[in-house]
Amino acid sequence: MKRSISLKTALQHAGRLFSKNALAAALLLTLGAADASAQHPCRVNSLVINTGYDPATNTTLGNQASDPRWSITALSAAIAPLAPQSPSYSAIVVVPNSGNGTGWWSASNAMSRWLTFNNQLNPAYPTQSGVPNNTYSFTASRTFTLCTADNISFSMNVASDNYVEEIRVDGSQVFTQPVTTGNANLQAFTTVPTFSLVLSAGTHTIDVVVNNAVQQHNANLHGFNLFGSITSLTNSNSIVSEDPSCASYVCCDPDFRYCAVSSDPFTYEFTPVSPTQQSAFDWYIDGAYTGSGALQHTFPGAGNYLVCLIINRECYKCINLCIDAPRPAETTGFGDRGTSGSLPGIKVYPNPTSGETQIEFLNKSKGQVTVKLYGMDGQLLSSQTHTMDSGKQKLPVDLKKQSAGVYMIELTDGKNVTRQTVVKE
Repeated sequence: MKRSISLKTALQHAGRLFSKNALAAALLLTLGAADASAQHPCRVNSLVINTGYDPATNTTLGNQASDPRWSITALSAAIAPLAPQSPSYSAIVVVPNSGNGTGWWSASNAMSRWLTFNNQLNPAYPTQSGVPNNTYSFTASRTFTLCTADNISFSMNVASDNYVEEIRVDGSQVFTQPVTTGNANLQAFTTVPTFSLVLSAGTHTIDVVVNNAVQQHNANLHGFNLFGSITSLTNSNSIVSEDPSCASYVCCDPDFRYCAVSSDPFTYEFTPVSPTQQSAFDWYIDGAYTGSGALQHTFPGAGNYLVCLIINRECYKCINLCIDAPRPAETTGFGDRGTSGSLPGIKVYPNPTSGETQIEFLNKSKGQVTVKLYGMDGQLLSSQTHTMDSGKQKLPVDLKKQSAGVYMIELTDGKNVTRQTVVKE
């Protein structure tokens, strides 16, 4: 029998038992075993997209009840002056599977209901024979949300009457069919060939275009019936559940910013940038719980540190923070690090920057000067050598291709070296 331990305790054990290079892997295993977002009750692997379906009770909605997951997003020009005007076209409403006597034939699938664009039991309006099949049409839409990018499989079946001309996902056509003819084919469901799409994190839209076609006559009924599901092919539970208890759920986003405090090269400020609904922010440094919320932390000295943010005990982000020891001002040939002295200090501006910054310095004599850009993990990102005159000089440093974070600019004339941090927003 497994003994359950808290995430905080597990990470503290990991900090004692593993090297720094293994801490990220230990954290991943810990989250996967106990706190991974894939196990959150509002993250699911599949979603039922039936019309007239209630996910809270796993049953169908009652007669004339509004379906909150489907809505009318378009009506053809021919319908507007002919269709009933009450209550509005903005709400799609469940109508009864009342059989052939009133035109709504009984569907073989018990977990979906007919939907239309008004609340009358028999939403009929006069139509004209001999017109194009798409003369009388409406578009019904519903959305779903992914917390992470995923490969999603779509499985759908649509009633042949009324005629579903087209299905789209995020505006791109995924299904179309010719008009069904003959009464014998109308009281049946058409199976949409299963397909899959790689979709980004965020909200996506399914559109269904429904035409009042084939048997056009006075007081013709107009609605549609669909049952099916969407499923994650990676089993990553990337889909947000539509259970009412998940209505306020916000996908976990573990992003954060950090920068060094100018007065102390070993003190850093860490700030979560996730939505405010995600209020449980826990920090771990080298496996030890360090604090919550916005964090200011003083490190014991130069070195590499594993900094992890865990949000809502659900998702996390880790970085390897490399802190370099500051160089004494008297060893630099370009001035001090902002303190008083006989040589002017180096200036880096703008800082923070969104793309390019300038480094200004006093060159003691004409010669070659090299400017290098390092990530905080110590990786050299760029290096340029220039021949400079003596006196006050400045050089551009390009950070456009770098991600947001803290970087180190190193300036050397071959004899003297100075470094300055810069923040990329």
